[in-house]
Amino acid sequence: MQHFLTANDVTELERVFAELNKSGDGVLSKKELLEGYRKYYGADFNEAEVEALLNMADQNSDGGISYSEFIMTSVNREKFLTMEKLENIFNEIDADGNNMLSFEELNTFLGRSEHLPTEELMQAF
Repeated sequence: MQHFLTANDVTELERVFAELNKSGDGVLSKKELLEGYRKYYGADFNEAEVEALLNMADQNSDGGISYSEFIMTSVNREKFLTMEKLENIFNEIDADGNNMLSFEELNTFLGRSEHLPTEELMQAF
């Protein structure tokens, strides 16, 4: 996520999460989500939408939304894949700055994996 969020984005999401997490336990309950929706939207919200959000965001099925689940759910798709952010990621992977990604650069960025082919293997093709 660090490649897709600015420091301001993270700060704002941390603030919102902390504000919603009245119990301070690091997990947003259905009750906390409903109270947050009431605060931000007044009575003009659909409780079924909150239930759907909880079901979608609760990846580990513990009945709440952890901070990491909250971050993943909160990231705006338009912010997630902007051209500028994709270029920044590409440039970070492109260690030698030649505007091409080698298997070695991908291995370095992603971590060594026996599932990624070596450059020598790829040259054989």
